[in-house]
Amino acid sequence: MKIASFTLKTVGSDLSLAFAGSILLAFLSQYYIPLPFTPVPISLQTIGVFLLGGLLGPAKGFLSVLFYLLEGTFGLPVFAGGLAKPLWFSASTAGFLFSFLFTVPLIGKLLENKLRKSWLYIFISLSIAQAIMFLFGMGWLSLSEGLKRAFMLGVAPFLVGAVVKIVVSTLILKGVFSTRTH
Repeated sequence: MKIASFTLKTVGSDLSLAFAGSILLAFLSQYYIPLPFTPVPISLQTIGVFLLGGLLGPAKGFLSVLFYLLEGTFGLPVFAGGLAKPLWFSASTAGFLFSFLFTVPLIGKLLENKLRKSWLYIFISLSIAQAIMFLFGMGWLSLSEGLKRAFMLGVAPFLVGAVVKIVVSTLILKGVFSTRTH
């Protein structure tokens, strides 16, 4: 009886954390700047992805992204700029959103080990995740725009901002990891 109670309590706690993570991602998505020459906006959403993976780990982080995408599918205004896009998966920017399902668990897995104490290791882990997001996003966008144009619309304008977001996220995660070990 105690084992079942403990398991239900743990599952409930994990689901609550994952749901809170989806709210964090939705909140950060609201801070965005639309660019007139591309369908991809600048947003703080990527910082949310980095933090979910680093703070919640692979499983709860994945669930957070899944909840976030389901919230958008059900018409809640969670996407950049408060958009409710039930058919988000057919948009030219869907590759970026799909990439979160892979990058958040990857970040969580990479930052589970003891190397996460290193600034450089965190920075490189987040850089790998960002590269995957760019590949997914550019790949999906290339279906409608062609590969060269997809790079110019979905990657090139965001490179400097991506480095800034990686640095900011590295600082946040390093700070959190440092307090957890003391």
